[in-house]
Amino acid sequence: MTATVSHRNTCRLCGAKDVRLVLKLQPIPLSEKYATDRATAKAEQRFPVDVYMCDDCGHVQHLDVINASDLWDSYTYFSGEAKGMPEHFAQIAAKIRRTYDPPAVSLVVDIGSNDGSLLKPFKAAGHRVLGIDPATSVARRAIEAGIPTIARSRTRVCLSSSSFRYLPRMKMKCCAILSCRIRGSESQHKKFLYLMGSLNSL
Repeated sequence: MTATVSHRNTCRLCGAKDVRLVLKLQPIPLSEKYATDRATAKAEQRFPVDVYMCDDCGHVQHLDVINASDLWDSYTYFSGEAKGMPEHFAQIAAKIRRTYDPPAVSLVVDIGSNDGSLLKPFKAAGHRVLGIDPATSVARRAIEAGIPTIARSRTRVCLSSSSFRYLPRMKMKCCAILSCRIRGSESQHKKFLYLMGSLNSL
């Protein structure tokens, strides 16, 4: 498989041009694309994972952006099959519910929802849920498990876990989240839940 990669010259988060290389790394193959023999594996296309830092906002990031279709088509990672992840997501859901006490009518949306493992405990607690994921294979698995999921779509962001690092334009997503919060009306029982699992890397 030959994937397309482009290199940004501006920060993914703030758009500034003051980004500099801080760590040079060896290129690696795409994740979740497995070869059946050693020779094929060695011949796999490699992609840059050099680490840059923005001198304006301090964000540490990759600037090489791989085409989304190359990343997510035929994706093989399923959160629910990873040891300890269902239990971890159940703990996260319980903490969010304790902290924010969302009404039963709340809609919980997970961007980058994979097979819906994070949304399952919310659904079990009586909330409406919606997953959004670019990988059609895992979205299909979520739907089969009873978690409504949209593949390759846009929505207002309510909840996102570990998906920021894949975004070429992070600022747009952050603005969408803030806009969603501003427009939310408590009087209409619209309480938005936020989980930014990878914000600690911003």
